[in-house]
Amino acid sequence: MRHNRIMNPFRSYPTRLVQGIFATLVALSVYQPLEASAQISATNLTGNSWKLVGLGSPNNPPLIGNNNITAQFERNENIVTGTGGCNFWGADYQTNGNTLQIGAKQFDSSAIGCSNEINNQEERYYDALAGALSYQINEQGQLKIFYQTNTESGVLIFEPQ
Repeated sequence: MRHNRIMNPFRSYPTRLVQGIFATLVALSVYQPLEASAQISATNLTGNSWKLVGLGSPNNPPLIGNNNITAQFERNENIVTGTGGCNFWGADYQTNGNTLQIGAKQFDSSAIGCSNEINNQEERYYDALAGALSYQINEQGQLKIFYQTNTESGVLIFEPQ
């Protein structure tokens, strides 16, 4: 809870100077750890909301629609949630090193109707997630999920949002 303080004009200048220096030091000590944690989170699967920028192989056509396709991995509950471009989805996930399994126990999505193109892309995305084999986060901070389905193998490429 933040408290507003009214500055006392009768307080001595040295007291206000010391308080100002102390407040600046506190602000700097808080700022640096926050900045460091932001840099670290780009190297972790959890702690980010990821936006899909690529699906399949580089030879595949670009994503269609408004591209609101996301994933967010929750660390403590081993749950991943997101949007598929039209619908919301959620699943369990497990990691072991860089291996990744999504939806082994449960994979659910809402059932909002969209255009056939968006529905087809969304189903392809869900199939790729369910076929996840491994993941990596590259030097650019992109999350890559490598997958194998009944019809294709490829990579999902995400950027942190």
